[in-house]
Amino acid sequence: AAQAILREVPNPHMEMLFKGVGFRKFSFQFMFYPRNQDEAIMAYNIIKVFKLNSMPSLSPGGRFYEYPNEFKIRVFSSEGQENRYVHQFLPCACENVQVSYGEEGAFTTFERIPQLEGNAPTKITLQLEFTELSLLDRNKIMEGGY
Repeated sequence: AAQAILREVPNPHMEMLFKGVGFRKFSFQFMFYPRNQDEAIMAYNIIKVFKLNSMPSLSPGGRFYEYPNEFKIRVFSSEGQENRYVHQFLPCACENVQVSYGEEGAFTTFERIPQLEGNAPTKITLQLEFTELSLLDRNKIMEGGY
């Protein structure tokens, strides 16, 4: 009540201490709307590449996991030139590949495609989550615009 009357509250004297830099994380979402069999197969193959390269493999004998592949993410302009005006990325690991099919509760497919041994969906959403493998610092920003 006294604080309300005086319109004052105690100063907690809080300060923020620098504890370090964390690994940056990025998420990308891609939607595929294949129009024919060739595009459906292409979407399937793109998704398979991300799934394969984001997972570890077993060492000979199967006792250990070998590291998954690293990703170097780059953004290109419509003319095919690397676009340095957008966010730059350090080498990354793909930590999550999520695939969903259909749109707003509706699941529709094409007629059977023999190469895929089934009926390809007419809409596919691919969600990718990446984490950079090294920490960003001021020097890297000066060198590469990260």
